[in-house]
Amino acid sequence: MANKKISLLILAAFVVGMLMLIYVHFIFSKNNDQLISGNQKLMEEVTVSSQLKDLEKYVISMESIVKGTIVTNDAGYFKGLEKNVEATQTNLNKLQKITDDDSSARYIDELDTLVQHKLLYDKNVLEVFRAKGKDAAEKMFASHSSSRLTDSIVTLIHKIDNTRKKHFAQAMLTIEKSSKKAQLFISLLILSVLAGGAMLFWYIINIIRKQGLLIRQLHISEKKVRESAHIKENFMANMSHEIRTPMNAILG
Repeated sequence: MANKKISLLILAAFVVGMLMLIYVHFIFSKNNDQLISGNQKLMEEVTVSSQLKDLEKYVISMESIVKGTIVTNDAGYFKGLEKNVEATQTNLNKLQKITDDDSSARYIDELDTLVQHKLLYDKNVLEVFRAKGKDAAEKMFASHSSSRLTDSIVTLIHKIDNTRKKHFAQAMLTIEKSSKKAQLFISLLILSVLAGGAMLFWYIINIIRKQGLLIRQLHISEKKVRESAHIKENFMANMSHEIRTPMNAILG
């Protein structure tokens, strides 16, 4: 009976352990998905930050190219302009894919408008330079419209970058929470296994101890029975001897 109880207890512990493992696996998978999602979000934010910095660099570089062309009266500066324009447009197209935040999307739309105005203005300045020469282009450039556009673009880029930093911080917080949850469930699993193992071990030891006690009691009982039987045999033998002795005397 005791062996049957032990077997049932071990089976129950195995079933409970398997259910716990399945549950922990589910939680781990969920946390793992959150970690992967958080890491992807971090990579996206790093990419966006890099794109914003590149865009700022290209816009400032275009300003320098136009200014250098006018000041030096050297059309050789044009060589790097087309490359910067293409890179700027490529970065804008990538930034336009951001749709996870309304304020970021709105700022990027404004940024796109300002950059297009900037590209058009610089193009017009260079066309004036080609058609009318340095003085006319210098006069147009001196209106400060180009520099104001550049400053507005840089300011807006910084606004977008600050907005994205909040998303970066949120992604970091998500990763931290997921990591803490994973550590907590690992600790709970270890404690549960240790507690369950300790309880099972104590139960088995307790049953073994009781069985040992019953066996000792049984041995004692058997010994008493044997002693009683031996005493009874001796008594019967003595009684038989005492009865036979007078009978022999009478018959003799």
